[in-house]
Amino acid sequence: MKVEEWVEKIEKKEKLFYLLLFFLFFFLFLFVTFPGGEIIDEIIERFNSSSDLNITYSDLKFSLLSGIKVKNLHLTFPAGEFSLEKVSVKPSYTKLLGGKLDLHIRIEDPSAKVNAFVSSGETFHLDLNFSSLDLSRLPFLEEKLQGTKLEGILKGKIQISYPGKWEKSRGLLAVEGRGVTLSDGGYLKLIGLDTLKLDTLSVMGRIDNGKLRIENFNLGDRQRYVKVGGSVVLRTPLENSILDLTVKMKLDSELEQKIGLFLPAAGFYKSPGGLYMKHLGGRLAFFLR
Repeated sequence: MKVEEWVEKIEKKEKLFYLLLFFLFFFLFLFVTFPGGEIIDEIIERFNSSSDLNITYSDLKFSLLSGIKVKNLHLTFPAGEFSLEKVSVKPSYTKLLGGKLDLHIRIEDPSAKVNAFVSSGETFHLDLNFSSLDLSRLPFLEEKLQGTKLEGILKGKIQISYPGKWEKSRGLLAVEGRGVTLSDGGYLKLIGLDTLKLDTLSVMGRIDNGKLRIENFNLGDRQRYVKVGGSVVLRTPLENSILDLTVKMKLDSELEQKIGLFLPAAGFYKSPGGLYMKHLGGRLAFFLR
């Protein structure tokens, strides 16, 4: 090889090296200085002005390396309001380049600790793990229960794979709760109760090819409890799903005196073993009215 050719090859490699070095520092500069926080501030401000949901926070930071980090996030909406101490959201940039959005979400708050992974492509995936979830901090539950307060601490996991139709979905639901209590009015006042302690909650279910099987649903203790078993055939849209569930209730003497007379009007019958039972069947939309 001639000396001139050898020198020419060395110069080409040097040019390529410096070009790569330039792009490396350029992207590093973008990672550090990209004004994502200001862009997100503007998006949230416009969202607040055109929505019933109002979002405020004390501090928001954004970087391409660590994603979005928010402190003291406060959400206000018609059903109520609640706050979260720390929320972070981080995307996967390698998946984003392939047209797929993957997000890692983390919530740290005295009322809840949540880790979630969300993936959206041809199939939507959700992997949610939570602990120390305080039910009393969820204001929309009180509205749904006609003013009755629901208290208790939950932990568990939810996994869902949704390929665009619920009929083909798969998933897992596993939830445990302690200190579950109903109090302060609503339906309780109608039956003369101030507080109803149900103590523990255990839920286990699996979705396979669009069919949710309730393997375990137990709310209460040995003296009084509600158990639910059966299945739900999921349909698109969800309100068209078909329920095939059996509800069993065991009441202690005090509670039976309070509500025993009302249960037949609600469709319950008393079994020879002393349990109140009811079958729930039909479209989900009927029970959501």
